[in-house]
Amino acid sequence: MRITNLLFFLSLLLIPVYLTTLFSARGYIVIFSYFIFLTQIFGVFNFLVFFKQYLHSRKYEIPIVVPTKKYKVAAVIPTYNEDPETVIDTALSVELAVKNYGDVYILDDSTNEEIKRKLDEYCKTLGIRIFRRGNRRGYKAGAINDFLKSQGYKYDLIAVFDADQRPLSSFFDEVLGYFDDPAIAFVQVPQSYTELETGVAEGALYQQIPFLRMVMRGRKNSAFSLGSGTVFRVSALLKAGGLEEDNVTEDIATSVKLHSEGYRSIYIDKPLIWYGEPPKDLNAYLIQQGRWSLGGFQLLRSLLRSRLSFEQFIDYLAGWVYWMKVGPLAVVEFLAPVIFLLLNIAFIKINP
Repeated sequence: MRITNLLFFLSLLLIPVYLTTLFSARGYIVIFSYFIFLTQIFGVFNFLVFFKQYLHSRKYEIPIVVPTKKYKVAAVIPTYNEDPETVIDTALSVELAVKNYGDVYILDDSTNEEIKRKLDEYCKTLGIRIFRRGNRRGYKAGAINDFLKSQGYKYDLIAVFDADQRPLSSFFDEVLGYFDDPAIAFVQVPQSYTELETGVAEGALYQQIPFLRMVMRGRKNSAFSLGSGTVFRVSALLKAGGLEEDNVTEDIATSVKLHSEGYRSIYIDKPLIWYGEPPKDLNAYLIQQGRWSLGGFQLLRSLLRSRLSFEQFIDYLAGWVYWMKVGPLAVVEFLAPVIFLLLNIAFIKINP
């Protein structure tokens, strides 16, 4: 744990305490006043971090590299009761991209027997490998970790693709050269949303654009895995203890572990994923955002225990602060003026 990181985090929580003692109305309302000041401090912090990332993103350049070494790649597609045809279509796209670099595996954790039967039929016909295990410990991260324990010794790199994210045939030609630098733990490309059949799907796409174009471009050495379209160095993953299984967003939690080990990451902002399915209705969208926010909240303990540099810590902390700002603290921001206008209860008092 870096003491500087911890002190900075505590300062974000203590500055509102000081402001509350100066400007809060007294009595039981003081707690609500604290959260009003906290949301303002968090807002200023996030603005400054995002503005820094915006400035960095304007200078973003993609280095051109050509692999000088031969790498053996395992391209895996973790699935759980996914539509078999979607999974196989993705597997075929991955196989076209892998070429002679390595092998394609479907890591199937499905519990539906009909889905398992269809996947087995497709895989037998098309010659695609399928990997299953006896339990679903750790879910997606656990499936990948169990695969690494069983087969990882055969490969230098492992590429992860969700069933609804398909790579271009040039994917590995573009990516593998970055691993000639032994400090690179993983390479990430932007995900793609192409099946824009509803307004919710379009909204999800537009929500992703500033994140991919600004935030990810602007994170100098803290670009994190997005869970799909990521290529990991197997030795780095094993050194970090595998993918993080205790966080529902295993991708960002694993990125913290790898950066804490001193490894670097590369974000290549090229359209190397040609197909992607966004959430298509409100329920699917809320499930997606709820999962991402829960993972963001769970990340705090790992961040405070990590050995990240100060700049990396700030970038990762901004993600946690963002979810706090648009989640619990947004409720405070909504309630404060309502309570003031309806009940004439003031939370902040300043003597002119």
